[in-house]
Amino acid sequence: MKNKKTLIIVLIALGSLIALLGLMLAGGIGYYKLSVADYYAASEKAFVIPDIKEGYVPQGMHYCEEEKVFLLSGYFSAGGASPVYVVDAETGECLQKVVLQNKDGSAFEGHGCGVAKNGDFVYVSGEHEPLNVYSYAEIMAAEYGASIRCLGNIPLSASEDDYVTPSCLTIHDGVLTVGEFYRAEVYPTLPSHHVTTKAGDVHYALAVDFALDETAELGISPVPLRAYSIPKQVQGMCFYGDRAYVSTSWSVAFSHILEYDLTRLEEQGTTTVMGTTVPLYAMDSASLIKDHKIAPMSEELAFVNGKLYVHCESASNKYLFGRLIGGEWCYATDMEKMK
Repeated sequence: MKNKKTLIIVLIALGSLIALLGLMLAGGIGYYKLSVADYYAASEKAFVIPDIKEGYVPQGMHYCEEEKVFLLSGYFSAGGASPVYVVDAETGECLQKVVLQNKDGSAFEGHGCGVAKNGDFVYVSGEHEPLNVYSYAEIMAAEYGASIRCLGNIPLSASEDDYVTPSCLTIHDGVLTVGEFYRAEVYPTLPSHHVTTKAGDVHYALAVDFALDETAELGISPVPLRAYSIPKQVQGMCFYGDRAYVSTSWSVAFSHILEYDLTRLEEQGTTTVMGTTVPLYAMDSASLIKDHKIAPMSEELAFVNGKLYVHCESASNKYLFGRLIGGEWCYATDMEKMK
């Protein structure tokens, strides 16, 4: 009888613990969702991120207007060659998956933190490497899951003390913009990239424009055109009309989409990047229109048909918790409804 009573007490305690954990979990989910309810209300589920439950950690995203597809890049949490996916923008179907090789045929195991397309050239960034360049035609012609070899590299360094760290990539208005990610101690940037803007904002990273050039071997002029002083923890950016949208995130904290008015960017003088002196502009409080708080772990962005698409890593095997708040989906957000 004593053993039976003990068992009953243990079962009651276990049930209470499970119920408490359930309440805590529900409360946590509710906290995340309610805190950014306007984001979910303004958004629709565009497509399920490929391989999100198979080890893929999402990073870069690019919309190809002519082909009506998204290119997605990232890495695998277990290691190995990094992938690129091709997703049909209308149906959400994953049309293609390739894994990337370096020029020498070795596996490209970079972060895949940025991807962009110009003509037949597909540019993929790691964290510290130069840009790897691939052929879009070869990607589409390959067997699903096959390896694709790099055509060549675009250097982003003039010396050990003069380089750009390629965290994110975006193409707009005839240029490729390469943006840096800064977080103190973990992801440092060059001291020369640290700027106090005229508005008084303290920034530690740059985004740099390079001209698209059909005469260049890999489609990009290696000489910088201009630079932007940008906030810390930038994971992605895109340009649409006279607006720039910048994705910032770190760990499980809420992400932010910073919306800037490009007509209000103030020139900050000049800066030297990769041996070239270029005009410097600031994406800071003087040109900031709105700070949109959204779900955690936002990565790269794309603006398509009036909606902002957000690539997110929260539901990957590396983090998991995003599966409780719909993080396996790429959301398309009507930014007008966010206002």
